[in-house]
Amino acid sequence: MIASLSVLVALIALRYVANWNVMNSVFKTDVPLDLWIYMRGGERVTDGVNLYEGAIFKDLPFTYPPFSGLIFAWVSALDDHTVTAIWHTTTVVCAAAVIWFSVRRLNINVKRPSFVLIIPLLTVFFLLGTEPLHATLFWGQINVVLMLLVCLDFLPLKYRLPGIGVGLAAGIKLTPAFFGILFLIQRRWWAALGSFLTFLVTVLLGFVFVPDAKVFWTDAIFNSSRVGDHLNPGAQSLKSVLVRNFGVESGAVWLVVVLLVIALVAVAAYFAVERDCLPVAVGVTGFGACLVSPFTWYHHWVWIVPVAVSVFVAVNQAAARFTRENAARWQVAGLLSVGALVLVCAPFVAENVPSNLLWEDQPGVGLSWMYVPAAVLFLVGYVAYMLLERRERR
Repeated sequence: MIASLSVLVALIALRYVANWNVMNSVFKTDVPLDLWIYMRGGERVTDGVNLYEGAIFKDLPFTYPPFSGLIFAWVSALDDHTVTAIWHTTTVVCAAAVIWFSVRRLNINVKRPSFVLIIPLLTVFFLLGTEPLHATLFWGQINVVLMLLVCLDFLPLKYRLPGIGVGLAAGIKLTPAFFGILFLIQRRWWAALGSFLTFLVTVLLGFVFVPDAKVFWTDAIFNSSRVGDHLNPGAQSLKSVLVRNFGVESGAVWLVVVLLVIALVAVAAYFAVERDCLPVAVGVTGFGACLVSPFTWYHHWVWIVPVAVSVFVAVNQAAARFTRENAARWQVAGLLSVGALVLVCAPFVAENVPSNLLWEDQPGVGLSWMYVPAAVLFLVGYVAYMLLERRERR
């Protein structure tokens, strides 16, 4: 497994080197644009001026809830390059932590030295091999940090946060509030209440420290056009796909599709909880949040991490039953695991990897159609698999 992962990571690194002169990557950024905007928004809060009045850079406004503006007010006390270094380091550490929690929660049976090597290799694979995580680094986004906050409420074997992680994540960026559905499926009523109360605290803090917090909660929150244009190929929610690919702008049609997807996500998460496969439960719920959100950027799809890690571990455990302590068979099992990992992550592949290898450099290739269908297909496939398994057990 380690040999296969090492070769895969090396090949990904070589693709970044090959595309160095023709494509952008996190290695060529100075201060990421989105992070720079966050910091300028934080400076507005520090100066006591309106956060949501006009754009911060060109036509780009501050789009997050007031509580996030308060957080970036603290961050903006440092210079841009220091914040960038801290931000990238934090993203890498949070990605590694999510992988570590996922692997531990799935009870993978590997020796400690191998475990120590597998986590960094998987971390590099996801950060450079998948576009949602690479783009999170490239733009200076906060998605991976929010994912860890959510995972702290679900994945640790002990001392899970009682809803605080989800509540904080929702206060920073509203979409994680969707994870309340997972608390309800688990029947963790107090955690659901804790997440709601934590979220309320973030709202109150926003009203105390951000002069125009009311503008966000009464106006900006209902205007998804402030976040982006549905015609942009990087817009990857159900609504964006309906508008861009099918020309459907009906709110009623979108609402019906959203309700169907929520039901599908709830069933998939229920099966995952029933099997005590919480990384899958977290991943499919994250998929659901991205699908039903009025607007989702492609770098929001970081939930591929717990999903892909779960598939990686499941294939390895299944293949290991046939190894019989044979070294050659162990290598085959590792190769099958890595192959499954690549297959699941293929729709979310980082643009630097296939560009100018499988196709000529075309901005947007891989973003305009794969994310939403891949997520829906995984949800349907997982539910169908679980139904078949339940039938066989009976």
